[in-house]
Amino acid sequence: METLDLQKIGAKIQRAKGNPGLLDEINIDLSGWYSYFSEQFIRLEHQEAVFYQVKEMADEKPTIKSIESQWKISEEGRDHVRTKQTLKVLEKLMSNIKASIRRASEESHNQY
Repeated sequence: METLDLQKIGAKIQRAKGNPGLLDEINIDLSGWYSYFSEQFIRLEHQEAVFYQVKEMADEKPTIKSIESQWKISEEGRDHVRTKQTLKVLEKLMSNIKASIRRASEESHNQY
């Protein structure tokens, strides 16, 4: 499977500025990625809960902050943070693309 390159997508969006059809295609691709990362996020949320439970049982007086830190430096924790941030970026990109398409549509209607 190919990997998501956010810089490449950003450049592609910049080149597609003013082209609603191309922006729509990019948005559909981003929707697919959003679905993929959402599935990963669900799995990682479950792994985080299990991690917390194990740590709470192992330590006598664990603090949420220390468990959180341990989670974030674990391999799954790093994936979790990366996935969460990727979802935020995808949401923002998709929202901006939709706004751009809407604006282009309104402008084309106002011309006639």
